[in-house]
Amino acid sequence: MATPKDPADDALPVRRTRAQVPGLEHVAAPVPVQAQQVRSPRRWRTPVALALCALIVSVALLLLGRELSVDMASATRSDKPPVSFAASNAGFIVNVTLPVGATALRYRLGDLGAWTDTGASQQPGQRGPQTWFMLPPGQGATSLQLSFTDEDGQASPVHAYPFEPERELAQSMRRNLEQFPSGWVAFRAWGDKTLIYFTMLVTNRCALREIRYGLDGAPPTTPFEIERCVPGAAMPGAIGTHTRVHIEVPRSTRTVRVELTYFDGARSEARTFQAPPEGQY
Repeated sequence: MATPKDPADDALPVRRTRAQVPGLEHVAAPVPVQAQQVRSPRRWRTPVALALCALIVSVALLLLGRELSVDMASATRSDKPPVSFAASNAGFIVNVTLPVGATALRYRLGDLGAWTDTGASQQPGQRGPQTWFMLPPGQGATSLQLSFTDEDGQASPVHAYPFEPERELAQSMRRNLEQFPSGWVAFRAWGDKTLIYFTMLVTNRCALREIRYGLDGAPPTTPFEIERCVPGAAMPGAIGTHTRVHIEVPRSTRTVRVELTYFDGARSEARTFQAPPEGQY
């Protein structure tokens, strides 16, 4: 028995070859010209496009680098160089940290003072300006103003620094104490006693409000009286004939523990100092 025909088959399109289409048996198939034309340009278009992109990127980076270089040079000139003050018997020493390549440094005191050039560096093998100078002895509170010349010959803006001699003196002496804590105390045998010297602390007393100590493990609660600091004096840390610099303790004393209170109320770390072995001090 024959299989019944599905009516849906009549609705499906029938795909026929050229041989099945009347009149097209001997006609050649068309050549896909468009496909050939599309493939051919790809052989040169990709390398050229990549080279063009690389050129654009290179030019953009070059222009950006020039802009950054100009911006950095301008920022270097406008940046305020760090300044520190160090007290000495001859007055305050001003140290300036200049940008690399600076060629000159000048300063003046106050808005109307005359400008002074620091001159060339006196350090062997070091090029550039001298980066420190002395303030006059007894210099009072003022505005220190600086300007420098960079490696391109451009002058920086004028930078102003407030100078307060009492505070700078205290800060300078505090740095001395914090940098050399091993020198706070010294021991000396004296007959059946031991003398404990606080000479370094007394010399830098402008940085201190109080000195306290304790012996042989005791907490540092005993005050050591110090003379008042005179910031305006020629030698504010000088030790006079009657300046007290030491205490007498029993010869058996082996340690002293010291704590400082600085001029601004801050306290130092309590440090313990050991007496040398018998016969070595």
